[in-house]
Amino acid sequence: MWPDRDGLCRVEVHDSGSGWPRVPEVADGEEELGPGGRGLRLVGELADKWGAGRRDPGKIVWVEFDLSLCCHSSAP
Repeated sequence: MWPDRDGLCRVEVHDSGSGWPRVPEVADGEEELGPGGRGLRLVGELADKWGAGRRDPGKIVWVEFDLSLCCHSSAP
């Protein structure tokens, strides 16, 4: 996987489930998340942008990293 000429690296994952992705929140008075839901929280913290689009069946969840902001990279 290589960034495009502008340094943007995009990853897409197909999920055939019917639910829609959401970043879980820690409830008032709690110190940590429950047993699930950490994946999108990590994506939200690490990615420059992320989102989801409809697909039949399910959806595509995508994430973008702007590598031009952190380093100089070139494809072989």
